[in-house]
Amino acid sequence: MTETMSRKRVVLRIQLTTRAKADLTELGDRLGVPQNRIMTRLLEWFCDQHAAIRNFVLGLVPNDMRRQTAQWAISNINK
Repeated sequence: MTETMSRKRVVLRIQLTTRAKADLTELGDRLGVPQNRIMTRLLEWFCDQHAAIRNFVLGLVPNDMRRQTAQWAISNINK
C-alpha cells in the first residue's frame, strides 16, 4: 500500500516569506493539522476555482478592472 500511495504523491519544494512560514506554523499548531496537509488542501481548493477567482488570488486582475471583473464573477460563476 505504501508503494501505491507514493506513486500518487509528488513532493514540491516551495519558498515562503518568513511571515508566511510563521503564519503557516501557527495555523498548523493551532488546528493540530500538519503543514503539508494545509498546503495540499489549499492548492487543491485553488485549482478547483474558476479562472477568474484564481486570477484575483494571484493578483493578475489590473486595478482598473477589479470592480468590473468582480461584478461579472459574482453574476456568472456557479450559476
